Amino acid sequence: MPALACLPRPPGYLRGMTSPSAPIASDQTKRLMPWLVAVALQFTSMNTLVHADTSDRDASMANSIALTAQMMAWSFGIALASLLTAFYLGDRPQSDHAEFVGALHCSFLTMGALTVLSSAMF
Repeated sequence: MPALACLPRPPGYLRGMTSPSAPIASDQTKRLMPWLVAVALQFTSMNTLVHADTSDRDASMANSIALTAQMMAWSFGIALASLLTAFYLGDRPQSDHAEFVGALHCSFLTMGALTVLSSAMF
């Protein structure tokens, strides 16, 4: 049996993952790009503030502490979002698609409101 690397590939193979005619970036990816750029700018600006008054000797320690704080913030955000979803779902079964999506929407709105309120610190 031939190895996968030896199999012939159709022309334009790298153009898309599913077929040669598939676009490289889907419409959904194109709609998400502004948000991804905003998140990247947010992390860049926060890391710039962390390292603004740090000496070259302490830069490595400051970077480790900043990344640990960011990862903990992500973890707490995910935990809070799951708790909020469970709260909004209540005793209704998770298999009820409409109820579950409604609970997710309420959870997203609550997390968004908390994010806006927390921006008052900056």
